[in-house]
Amino acid sequence: MSKQWNYEEKKILIQHFKNSEREVIISLLPGRTWSAIEQHARTMKLNRKPLEQKKFETLCVDFSEIKDEKHAYLLGYIAADGNIYRNHVNISVSEKDHDYIDLLRKWFGESSPVKYRVVTGGKYKGTRWYGQYYFTISSKLLVKQLFVHNLVPNKTKILLPPPHVPDDLIRHWVRGYFDGDGSLYLSRSGYVCFSVLGTEKILQFILFHFNRIKDTNFNTSYNRTIRQLATCGKNAIIFLDWLYVDCNYYLPRKYSNYLNIRNKNSSN
Repeated sequence: MSKQWNYEEKKILIQHFKNSEREVIISLLPGRTWSAIEQHARTMKLNRKPLEQKKFETLCVDFSEIKDEKHAYLLGYIAADGNIYRNHVNISVSEKDHDYIDLLRKWFGESSPVKYRVVTGGKYKGTRWYGQYYFTISSKLLVKQLFVHNLVPNKTKILLPPPHVPDDLIRHWVRGYFDGDGSLYLSRSGYVCFSVLGTEKILQFILFHFNRIKDTNFNTSYNRTIRQLATCGKNAIIFLDWLYVDCNYYLPRKYSNYLNIRNKNSSN
């Protein structure tokens, strides 16, 4: 014969049977099986709230595996100009590249609105104020996937290289990173130059993979935890060719600058 239900047990049923998880109710009623709980709830005319079908989150760009140029490039761009907080990822561009923000939204398959803000560059981009366009991807799954690739909140001064990008896709990751935190220009003497900002480990990672193609002599400057990798001349041209030849994803302004500089250099 089953044990009688006491006042406290009935009170727990009234408070929890409708909405609480099954495991929670069982833990609050030790010695009662779930079938016994359901049976007594029926005698008390208590009903469970219908279970909602679990929604599985899907991503237009799945970073669980870096399998092509697009994934590698976007991962590199997030490393440079992505901001991760809680279950959100902000993707931003400088106001001078405002057309590029719509291209990024297309590549990410994101429909969230584009917003504008004015930020200070601080130690990373000088002390001036400048404008940014950005959009936000709200996705717990995306944040989890990015964590596997060493992309975490407040990453600027602690960023580590990506551990799961195949060797044949590294240059696309570097190009994404360069489009976010790199620059190319002609020096006053007419030499092709480029520079990249990053943590020491990121710049070492870039140099390691580039040096597998050609030995180079790059200059690095130190500013607390942020370093700069820079060079001019032939090494710069070889580096930029490595990034931009036969590619499909790039920041249009920098790619156009590369083509202009490359054409000028070829004509000399």
